[in-house]
Amino acid sequence: MSHVGDPVEIRQWQIAGLPKDRFSVDNGVIVANARRWPLMIDPQGQAAKWVKSMEGSMLEVIRYTDPDYVAALQSAVESGRPALLEDVAAELDPGLEPVLLRQTFQHNGTECILLGDQVCVLQIVTMVITVHTVQCSMLNCATVNSATRVIVQYFGVPF
Repeated sequence: MSHVGDPVEIRQWQIAGLPKDRFSVDNGVIVANARRWPLMIDPQGQAAKWVKSMEGSMLEVIRYTDPDYVAALQSAVESGRPALLEDVAAELDPGLEPVLLRQTFQHNGTECILLGDQVCVLQIVTMVITVHTVQCSMLNCATVNSATRVIVQYFGVPF
């Protein structure tokens, strides 16, 4: 699949910290070309490191364990800042389903998304969600179990 990617862009990713193996490059191509925001299985932290390096200081890093992570995510979505939601739990909050599926809708001519119980005007371009676990089978969410509906990348040692 890496033949689909632009060699110059792939080299920039590698400079930013993407591992040079074919598996990681293929995942980078998928992330770059996907219509949905990715959920990355990232046991070694490689994907998070790469995203942080690529997005720079504008990146809003949000921890799933923060009690106000939904408000932080809403703020990033509405302000247009790229967001990285790190270390989501083995069981995902159902409120993240609109994000995982990128379920946007038009409201008064503006693209919006439902986050929690709030309708947010969608200004964001980049959003990545990472799971820091080796046991991918621990993920317990109907959204994740449907591989045709959500893009899941595994960074690190292939399954």
